[in-house]
Amino acid sequence: MSHLVFTYGTLQNGQPFHELMTKSEKGHATFVGKAKTVEKWPLVVATKFNIPFVLDKPGVGHHILGEVYRVDEEMLHFLDELENTYQRICITVTMETVVNKADTSGKSNSAIQECYFYALQNYKDELLDLTFNEKYDAYGNPNHAHVPLEKVDMSIEDLKDYMNKSVKQ
Repeated sequence: MSHLVFTYGTLQNGQPFHELMTKSEKGHATFVGKAKTVEKWPLVVATKFNIPFVLDKPGVGHHILGEVYRVDEEMLHFLDELENTYQRICITVTMETVVNKADTSGKSNSAIQECYFYALQNYKDELLDLTFNEKYDAYGNPNHAHVPLEKVDMSIEDLKDYMNKSVKQ
């Protein structure tokens, strides 16, 4: 069984953790195309590590630009573990470009797709005071400059604990 997943942050092509989407030992992910959320969402960049978060507050913010991938069960399970700070939610996106039209829910020309993405629930209210973004680019926007893990000097588990403490209520 496969699933569509919408990525909007560091897992996108050309972003710091994109290789996690393409490593075969984590499961399989195939790029479907670029998309935009049908509903508006608040995409913020927060913490001293400039981590992108979509806050679970539909109707606020912008239509978010990102990428859709078709993933297998193993990759979906890996993403659930990786994104454990977030909640996996089903959303609707409009496909803007499609690499393989047969890869969009079995429909040859479907512009609207339902897929999963990860949003932050139970967040600190002050995150709603941050600037809402339409897209995330760790390298093209100086305000979103990516902080490499080797400069963070902490393990992934410590980083997840830090994120939970700094952004969740």
